[in-house]
Parts: sequence; structure tokens; C-alpha cells
Amino acid sequence: MIEVEITEGIIKKAKEWHKHIIKSDRATINANGWLVGRIGTLIVADHYDIPPTSAGEHYDILVGDQKTVVKTKARNVPPLPYYDGTVPAQSLDLLDADQFVFVSLYKQEKAYIMGTMSVGEFLEKSTAYKKGDVDLSNNFTHHTAAYNITYKELHGLEVLV
Repeated sequence: MIEVEITEGIIKKAKEWHKHIIKSDRATINANGWLVGRIGTLIVADHYDIPPTSAGEHYDILVGDQKTVVKTKARNVPPLPYYDGTVPAQSLDLLDADQFVFVSLYKQEKAYIMGTMSVGEFLEKSTAYKKGDVDLSNNFTHHTAAYNITYKELHGLEVLV
């Protein structure tokens, strides 16, 4: 896990990157899924000095020859190893990716780059949930079909260097 400060510059870049999606200049991290995702992507891109892809691509960054999607969650507490990284099932059909990097945002203060996993390994190791299923580890009722994996199952980030 790598801890990174969330700067006003990152938030401003994220808002400008998808201005057509974000409906308000006052959008907050917790209120806007697109903003959360863009902040996570920019955190990883900036930390590893990798340019993000353009808005039309079906992946977020290119790490060597690996098309990488950054999956980000906003939280009200710092993440713990048993917390989940999630990929909505509907997004799997849209992705053109080789691997995922999972990021957890704590309020508007810190980002935690939690780890990485290939898409194939993720699909093998993650738990699939249907809409309405309850995750017994945290009593969360899924509002859409999704795949979860605990952060402790992810690989270290040295593969991104």
C-alpha cells in the first residue's frame, strides 16, 4: 500500500478531465463516481509518472504494454487489508484491460494505492455478487452485479515500476 496526498491540483485536473460528465464545480469526491475514478487514475499516473489515456480509451493508463484500469473507492475511513476492491460486472464488457490497480480515497485528504492484479487472476479469485446479494463480510447489499476482492489478496505495486 502506498499513501499519497490528494492535492487541489489533482482534484482540479480530474474535474477538467471530464468536465462534460461532472455537473458542478462544487462536486465532491464522495458525491460523484466519475470524479472519484478520475482522481484515482491521476493519483496512480502522477505517482508512477505515466500519462493517463484519453477519455475515449477503455483503460486508464498504459504500464509498459499492459493496459491498466484503475478502480477507485471513496471512503470515510482509511482502508484496511480486509476491505474490498470492487469491479462492477457491467464494466467488464466495456474494458480493454490486462490488469487492475485498486485505489482507496480517504475523504479529500489521502489516496491509498492498494495493489494490482491481472484481469484473469481477478476473475478467478474474486467473489461474484448479483444485484441484491448481501456480502456477509460487511452486510453490504449489492445494488448491481459486481466482483469483490480483498485488498490483502492483491499483488504488490513493484510490478508497476
